[in-house]
Amino acid sequence: MDYTKHIFAGAPVDFEVIDVHVHHGANPGYYPGPAGGDDIVHAMGRLGVDICCCTPGATASDFDYFNEQLAKSLDKHPHKLRGYVMITPHDAADPDRWFKRSPGFIGLKSIPFCQGEVSIDDPRLWDYYAYADRRGLPVLVHTWAAPEVEATTRMAEKYPNARFIVAHAALTGSAAKQALIDGMKQCENMACDTAISDTYDGALEWFVDKVGADRVLYGSDFITFECSHILGRVAMSKLTDDEKEKIFSRNARQWLRL
Repeated sequence: MDYTKHIFAGAPVDFEVIDVHVHHGANPGYYPGPAGGDDIVHAMGRLGVDICCCTPGATASDFDYFNEQLAKSLDKHPHKLRGYVMITPHDAADPDRWFKRSPGFIGLKSIPFCQGEVSIDDPRLWDYYAYADRRGLPVLVHTWAAPEVEATTRMAEKYPNARFIVAHAALTGSAAKQALIDGMKQCENMACDTAISDTYDGALEWFVDKVGADRVLYGSDFITFECSHILGRVAMSKLTDDEKEKIFSRNARQWLRL
């Protein structure tokens, strides 16, 4: 597979791409531009992305509203979009109603630092993680620094049937990367994504060398950032074709049961 030819040509890629980390819905102060399901699907066609797994507005206060807006996009684009139910420590609602609302929901999203700087392992979130544990669901968790990764590791240990996807930390600072390496070695139910706006050249190859490619998933952080540079970073890396295929799609199909 020549992963670079379409990247250099600026053409949609001809290999399968599943993006596990996409934001849906305009959110003042976070991303005010067009960001609904139609906009995401349009960008997918431009780049050749096959499936986007979306989260509702990350800093929203009305989580029911943003979950419902995502549900409508999932219903409209069932072959292109999947969704995570946004959870919050300030709402004890049962997430099961959202999975009944739309078959496009596949997991949960935890981003508590945007919800009053709450820790990922705050006890008010345990019922949600227990829900994912009972059903074997993925939980996409926003992390950046080592303490957030360590908190996620504690939750992965506590809820071994839930599948935690650690966002960002694989390509941030050295302490966070080491915490993630330790956590992934300790917990087989921890994976990570490639979502980051900037990192040094070779960071992805370095991390894959430390943990292998089987639990690294492609994530772009679109619409927060333009997603084409993340696509290019993976496609034009020095990883093997087999490793690239795992990251772009095979791991996501297994981890998210797509």
